[in-house]
Amino acid sequence: MARKRRGIFGLWFRLAFWLMGLGTAWLTATTFVETELPAPVQFSLKQGSGLRSVARQLQNAGVVDYSLRFELLARAWGLENRIQAGNYEISGAISPYGLLQKVTSGEHRQDKITLVEGWNFSQLKAALDAHPALRHELAQLNEREISSRLGLQHAVPEGLFFPDTYYFVSGASDISVLQRANRM
Repeated sequence: MARKRRGIFGLWFRLAFWLMGLGTAWLTATTFVETELPAPVQFSLKQGSGLRSVARQLQNAGVVDYSLRFELLARAWGLENRIQAGNYEISGAISPYGLLQKVTSGEHRQDKITLVEGWNFSQLKAALDAHPALRHELAQLNEREISSRLGLQHAVPEGLFFPDTYYFVSGASDISVLQRANRM
């Protein structure tokens, strides 16, 4: 009887060892093999997205073939909670692991808006309202309401914003840009 148990144990041990080897081979093959992209690909990862949502966003953008494979890869490397929202651009050859490193390291592309010297507040607000990457929280407000929302002492916010180029992550609010421009 003891000999039979040892035989079954040996069989389970060999099966487990074989499965670990197969898993390691799969992980290596899917992790480090680079794919050449025919053209640069731009995509955005939304704030507050979980791993499954991020994997779907990457698949919809055409960056990964199978969302589940990316999800498993992130979990295997323990990076599922380190993915950062933002705008990304990939060009040339990249491996799934390289992509995972890119979206967990914060190597994202930022959007920008330039507030031009000499603009009046109406022109500045029109530029903010027209920017597609900003979240528009001030679009329906008049100048007094905007001043109040920003905590400004002046009823008319004319001349209170420093002309410069401001960088932000896609989805940032127009309020945050004006707050930064007012602090300068």
